[in-house]
Amino acid sequence: MSEKVLRRWAYQEPEYEQGDYFFSGFTLVTNGVNTELRQEEIVKLVLFIKVLVQEKNGIDYLQVFDEELFESETWVKTERKIFIIDQLSKEMLEGDGYTKEQKKENNHFTILFADEY
Repeated sequence: MSEKVLRRWAYQEPEYEQGDYFFSGFTLVTNGVNTELRQEEIVKLVLFIKVLVQEKNGIDYLQVFDEELFESETWVKTERKIFIIDQLSKEMLEGDGYTKEQKKENNHFTILFADEY
């Protein structure tokens, strides 16, 4: 019988509380994250970010989650992290610094392991 490991991704409070990023573009997921995480875990991370954006009316471009494993009846933080990085702020999307095509192409956020950065 194989031992099952419980894992969760705990939100890390950001260094910068406010931001002008809305994570409104399309989602890019690195091969590493796509291979290791279940689709359900990825969806939960995205939904968490979307709720946070609504609650705060914008957040910082970098959001971080720490991996925690359940060991000896307690959650233990590991060294692994997931970054979710938005590419364009609301100001960038509404401003004149990018063409319409550039805005469309670059309006995305990426989900990656910290060691893939």
